[in-house]
Amino acid sequence: MRKVDHLIIGGGPAGLSLAYEFQQKGIDFLLIEKTDHIGGNAITYEWKDMLFDSGAHRVHGKIPRVTQRVKEILGDDLALINKPSAIYSQNQFFTFPFQAKEVIQKIGKRKTFKVALEQLAPRSEGNSFQSKVLHQYGPYLSQRFLLPYTEKLWGAPCDQLMPEISGNRLSGVGVGSWLMEKLTGKSTHLEGKFYYPTKGIGMLFDEMQKAIPSDKIRLNSTVDEFKWDSQQIKQVRLGEEWIEVGKVYSSIPSTIVSDMTVGPKVDLKFRHVRLLAVEVLTDEVTPFASVYFSDGEVPFTRCVESKHRSSQMSPANKTVLVFEIPCYEGDEYFSLSEEALFEKIKPYFPLFLPQNKIADYTTKMIYNAYPVLSLNAKKELVTVNNYLNQFSNLQVIGRNGKFQYLHIHDLMDEAIGIADKLQG
Repeated sequence: MRKVDHLIIGGGPAGLSLAYEFQQKGIDFLLIEKTDHIGGNAITYEWKDMLFDSGAHRVHGKIPRVTQRVKEILGDDLALINKPSAIYSQNQFFTFPFQAKEVIQKIGKRKTFKVALEQLAPRSEGNSFQSKVLHQYGPYLSQRFLLPYTEKLWGAPCDQLMPEISGNRLSGVGVGSWLMEKLTGKSTHLEGKFYYPTKGIGMLFDEMQKAIPSDKIRLNSTVDEFKWDSQQIKQVRLGEEWIEVGKVYSSIPSTIVSDMTVGPKVDLKFRHVRLLAVEVLTDEVTPFASVYFSDGEVPFTRCVESKHRSSQMSPANKTVLVFEIPCYEGDEYFSLSEEALFEKIKPYFPLFLPQNKIADYTTKMIYNAYPVLSLNAKKELVTVNNYLNQFSNLQVIGRNGKFQYLHIHDLMDEAIGIADKLQG
């Protein structure tokens, strides 16, 4: 029977980053991935003569050691991009992070005064996302820009969602942030400046894979069975082969591991995202890297214009916009054909999109894109984590394994930390 010191389950950003770090440090490992490619939900699609990502992926220069590692991996194929995003609300663009002068001009002085008064009014802070944003930003900003968007994205009422779903994205939204920026001349929000590979986010993980010997990555491979005792995972079956394992790092949903080891049944949901990529015969549609749609009746939450991340993503005479439509399995948007989805979405296309220049479209499905961080899930997560923690040689990693809203820089930082600790 083969023995593997470190078994990594899942070849997405978390698992592949860990495999890369182990390879760099000479640590024995085997990575298994159920699909025929690595990268998980952070890949780049090639469509006709264009490229687009499976989401608005980028690497923020927030963690120095991660930034350094990305630079080492990509070299000259990494660029520092300074491109703002925008919120599109009631047929108006609002540059994000918000700019005080622009917001005052577009919502008017009367509503601006109302927002300022709301900031000064005493409010209690509860334990939900809704109570957090109402406390932090007041009713007007919350109800116009934050709550409808959040409910669309996560598929649950905002008063039933954890405050943690916001991550760091809400810094720079409130009037207090405006005043701080006026005083210091600086914005602390990360949305507008980021690092990006010249040929899409998938390039980062492709380069990681190239640095790893092919016999250390098994594609089209799944864990079919565990053998365990009360303290450790002992063996793992991959097809017909049993492997003895020293330590297991799992980036797949923790509910799967719990079920396979006869653990507690818990209700942890994931939100899928349907992508609608639209080819437009114009050099650019917007000047923004991403546009967020806050109006509740609009079914998509965001669109990404790929060439504003890298000019190599599409030719000069055309551009591709990728609309993100969150859904659950069984929802209408989940099961519609490509043509039916396009026709369903078309009436909601924003005014800035010249529909007479749309040449083609395609769709992709991103499964388990977001762990639904509901208040109920918080309790369920405690249950499953308490169970899995009994296995001393099992460590859950990544967005799906940990059931946390983590980003690429978080996942790479976790991988560096694990490998450094092993090496002592």
